[in-house]
Amino acid sequence: MILLIVGTPGSGKTTAARIAESLGFRTIYASDIIREEIKSRDLPYTSETDRMISDWFHKNDRERLFVERLIPKLLPDTLNVIEGFRSPKQLKYLRELTDQEIKILSIDAPFEERLKRLIKRHRFENIDGKYLRERDQREFSLGLKELMNKADYRIHNDLSLAEFKERVKEILRGLK
Repeated sequence: MILLIVGTPGSGKTTAARIAESLGFRTIYASDIIREEIKSRDLPYTSETDRMISDWFHKNDRERLFVERLIPKLLPDTLNVIEGFRSPKQLKYLRELTDQEIKILSIDAPFEERLKRLIKRHRFENIDGKYLRERDQREFSLGLKELMNKADYRIHNDLSLAEFKERVKEILRGLK
């Protein structure tokens, strides 16, 4: 079985994936595919190269290539958790390229809370409201909202960290 963790930037997807990892689930981060491509091109990892390579994978039907690169990371006979799909096309290709059952966990959170989390994460410089609005708009244009609407499970993450962790664990326990 595959559990896709999808959602808006800063909503808690990575935290949920780390919880899955701590419970022994095989966890794959879609962003690793982006970083691998950046590295293969000998580019620095910045918000600009991350966006450029992400956009590259979403054009000219390269979403299939993206999923093809992810498939070898899946383990048979286990629950694989994939964090960070952005589009219905990625889901479509995953369904075509694997015979595993796929469930979706969608995570969202209020804009201001997500912004605080992204600033605190400090992965990139220049994180502000304008950056997050543009990123939301770009990801929504890829079909993120449509993908989130296909979810089997939903978490609106305006919860405390302890409450969020418990909710994620509850969902994961139900999948075993």
